[in-house]
This record gives sequence, structure tokens and C-alpha cells, in this order.
Amino acid sequence: MIRKVYIFFILALLEIISYGANFSVAPTRFELDLNKMATNEVHVFNNTSKPLRIETYTESDKSFGEKYNLNKNIAVFPKVIAIKPGAKQVVRFRVKPSKELAEGENKSYLVFKELPPNIKTTAPKNSEGETATNISILTELGISIYGHTGEEIIKGRLEDVKLTAKNNYISLKGNAVSEGNTSIKFRYKVESTGGKILSEGVLGYSPRNGKTQIGLGLGKFSEMAGKDVVVKVFDQKERLYYEKKIKL
Repeated sequence: MIRKVYIFFILALLEIISYGANFSVAPTRFELDLNKMATNEVHVFNNTSKPLRIETYTESDKSFGEKYNLNKNIAVFPKVIAIKPGAKQVVRFRVKPSKELAEGENKSYLVFKELPPNIKTTAPKNSEGETATNISILTELGISIYGHTGEEIIKGRLEDVKLTAKNNYISLKGNAVSEGNTSIKFRYKVESTGGKILSEGVLGYSPRNGKTQIGLGLGKFSEMAGKDVVVKVFDQKERLYYEKKIKL
């Protein structure tokens, strides 16, 4: 008897895409004004030598605030796509405005899930006459859809920050607290004391309202060994939340 086991490898609900996935998508994030109706495009790339079928659907984000989702407002077309080996396909979606949406920021994931192939193959038997087991790894990816309506209130702080430097490697973690109606999107910069930017990027996001821990390794700065650097954390409006000098 032939067994076929499907392992659902959940890469999704992260805002990074693994190069080892059977398919990839771009872009991986949307920030939309819900007062305007627009059609948005996501490009889906088949990274394999086989045809793929991919289903698309919406999902709420529990860490953001599950009730503040856009699931019922997102219209996706087509909902199932077929992509030839090495090719790409476009999926389009719209977010419909609604008076039922809470003022401020709402969020959903747009999930792309690889479907099992329709064609079944016969697995060969080994030298002992036993049937081999076929294992298919199916990829599932999620991209973030943020929608804004009404007045956005960005209010909060970064608590219990721990900044460390060891062997020229800097890491930072802390608690992101939001008391407004939108998530705080924390970014960081590592600068020389002269103001030269050595590194910058996303540190993490708060919930719409509440607390979560964020943290990141900011990188290794061997060229700055024995010198001071300045680490800054700010939000999407460039407001500063944290600044500290540290010696490498």
C-alpha cells in the first residue's frame, strides 16, 4: 500500500520569505488608506521545476488584536491560481471600506497556501520489497495587510530595554506598549558618534493596543571595535523612544 504524507511547512505569518520555499511572494506588506478604493497586486513566483496550485484566503492576527481584522472586507481574485515551473502569477485584492471597521488601524494576513498535486505517482519498492513513502513539503506564506481609517492615535512606549554588546555584536530587546488605536512600528539605527549610520532596520511591532516583547540582533560591527556607537529607536513618524551610547 502506497502512503503519501503531506507535511505542511508553515513559513507563513512571518514578514520574511524563505529562499527554500516552493514559491515566494512580493511585496510582503501593504499599508492601505481605507478611505480610498484601489486594486492591489501581489506577484507569486514558482521556485520549483513542477507546476503549483496555490489557494489564497484571509486570516486574522491574534497578536495584533484578532477583532481588529479586515477579513470580511478583503476581496481576492482569483482565489486559486496555477503557476507553471519558474513562472509567476498575479493575485489582486481590494479592501472595501466599511462603517463597521474600528477607527484607527486594522490588520489581516493574506495567506497563500500550496495545494497538494492532483496527480498521484506510484512509489518504487526497495530491494526488500517494501514500498517507499513519498513526502511532499507544501509551502504556506502570509503577508500583512494594514488598513487605516479615521483618526490614527499613535501612543505608547518602549519599556525594560536591554542593550548589550559582546564581541562587537549588538543586540536589543524590550517591551513594546501601545495605548492608542494603531500599532507602533519600531525601527532602529546604529550610528557612529559622528552621526554616520552604520545599520538600520525594523526592530518590531507592538499590538494595536497592548504589550508584546520585541528584540533583534542589530549586527556585528568589527570596524568599530573599542569605539562608542549610538543606538536609537523610533516609530513610523520618526518619534524617538530610546537613545543610548554603548562601547564596543
